[in-house]
Amino acid sequence: MRCRSQPLVWKVKKLPEMRKSPRLYRPPPRNRENRLFPLLAGGSLLIIHAAIFLRFFPNTEQRLGHDFAYFFPALLDGYFWFQSNGLWEIPWFSPAACGGVPVLPNVLRGYYTVSQFLTFLCDPLNAVRLNLLIFAFTGLWGTYLLLRRSFYLSRETALYGAALFLFNGFFTHRMLIGHLGYCYYMLLPLIAALVLEPDIKTAAGNRLACVTNCLLAACLLAAAVQSEFVTTIIPAIMAILLIGLVHGLIHGRTAAFLLRLCTAGLIGILLSLARLTSILYLLGNFSRDAYKLPGAPGWLEAAGLILRSLIISPAYDPSRLEAYVNVQYFVDRHEWEYSVTPVPFIVIAIGLAVLTLRLSKGTRLPSWVPVRWRLVIPIVLLLLLPVALNSYYPAWNALLKQLPVIGSSSSLARWIIAYIPFVILLSALVIEKAIARSKPRTFAVLACMTAVIVVNTVVDRDYYQAQGYYDPTPITRAWHRSNQGLQTPNIDKVMVYRDDTGMISMPAFRNDTIAYGGSQLLCYEALFGYWLEFFPRGDLLPGLVTDVYNGRYNLKNPACYVWPAQNRCEPGDHFRQSEKTALLAFAGYKPFPFKVPVLQADANWINGIALVSVALYFLIRGLQNTISRRRHSYR
Repeated sequence: MRCRSQPLVWKVKKLPEMRKSPRLYRPPPRNRENRLFPLLAGGSLLIIHAAIFLRFFPNTEQRLGHDFAYFFPALLDGYFWFQSNGLWEIPWFSPAACGGVPVLPNVLRGYYTVSQFLTFLCDPLNAVRLNLLIFAFTGLWGTYLLLRRSFYLSRETALYGAALFLFNGFFTHRMLIGHLGYCYYMLLPLIAALVLEPDIKTAAGNRLACVTNCLLAACLLAAAVQSEFVTTIIPAIMAILLIGLVHGLIHGRTAAFLLRLCTAGLIGILLSLARLTSILYLLGNFSRDAYKLPGAPGWLEAAGLILRSLIISPAYDPSRLEAYVNVQYFVDRHEWEYSVTPVPFIVIAIGLAVLTLRLSKGTRLPSWVPVRWRLVIPIVLLLLLPVALNSYYPAWNALLKQLPVIGSSSSLARWIIAYIPFVILLSALVIEKAIARSKPRTFAVLACMTAVIVVNTVVDRDYYQAQGYYDPTPITRAWHRSNQGLQTPNIDKVMVYRDDTGMISMPAFRNDTIAYGGSQLLCYEALFGYWLEFFPRGDLLPGLVTDVYNGRYNLKNPACYVWPAQNRCEPGDHFRQSEKTALLAFAGYKPFPFKVPVLQADANWINGIALVSVALYFLIRGLQNTISRRRHSYR
């Protein structure tokens, strides 16, 4: 007897959220034939990106960007600390510059960073190259994940947005010039994807997955705070807010997004509370509000300058002084590198033209047009904020100088980074909805990505190729000597550079004295001002650190910069003659005793408890997943 086969029918029970809004949770269609497309295309994009930008590490003159003169010796300094103390000892201070400076409390220094950890495995030059590749991949994958799982866009459109973010001018050119901490900007799409609801199962079925996503986002935020990127964390949070509000316009549930973002932010603060508290103590003793705050001579000029910086590279010609007023220091080209190429703006313009044409013919608004207009107001306000901050009016400028963080800045152009993900997201949404069919959309995406690659290839980067400021060879050689046990981490003297006439000079590479066991007297340290305007030099002189002047050694006690009252000293004071043991420990990259206030001690404990708690959570979740998978495999 033959049995008649019956077709399988999958019955899907609609969740309450889906019944209220059919478009709220719509997973992207599964197409097994196209799974290789994003993998191959994404890998190709990473290879092209590396081919364009790795040739600057070093450039044709075997040099690096000028700000590597600060971060390359800092990487060697962190490696020396690791060699002497291992991974678990906190590097509060360093003897390698200005006779002793803060490390963890310094917003421009970072020890718990990817680039620093890479120097534990390879020399600083290779660590910088690997750092570029790691964060390029993270930005590409994070953007693809955001557009694919949070906004439910097609694979080709998500890849288009990921390509735009991969080649954004802020990340690439900051890496070329040497601002290593700004690589954490590439984490923003991934953080946004984690705090947005990724799919039905996470939203309604598995609450632990939401907790895990919040903790992962918190860890990424804490990692960014541990680097130089802490100086730009506010516009970064603003970029994530813009992404979440646009998601709320289309899919709703904005309150849930804000709750998860606030939760992740609070946990991120707890995970980096020790550093944040020490930063506040240090900045309380070293305010940089003496610098002028430049801006465009009007809000229209500021908006035009920002728009040009997002379209072309570079957008600002420093020779045109009338375009930027109240300037105290020369504004280099890299300060205006934010371009996402003209491609997304062309796509947005075509999409708006098509929508206008449909409306003129009496066609109703498409179903994808946002209808939750109350969210438009905060989006507009957030978009206007960088324009306002970069506009110069005397009374407005005086008000900005009184604000915390903003008043200590020398430029607010970096707030432009908030626009980059917004423009990319808007362009991806337009290209997704304007071309309904898959094949034409794929061809359009390939054309757009090709245009992005061509623009990044033909852009004139002679400014970065001609960088002859910094030679990485001395630091790289010192790393290899130390790695082979031929050099012991130790600072035994205070050094300066002199020109041919014997006069003290301040070359860009002056912090390289760490490679020779010396602490640079006139160091390159922005904490004390670009020209050491706020540096309390005192009795610091070239010579041995054990030399005694007026009852004090020739090395500063860096704890006095951060907690002077608790250590009974003033910022810039030296080790006393009775503190020789502490002096030798500090000069030899060993911890030395110092006192902290109760608030700092409590912050240290809370930070440690938060780290242990999060680590235990991930450990338990990992064990649960492993056990669950084994049970399923046995079945």
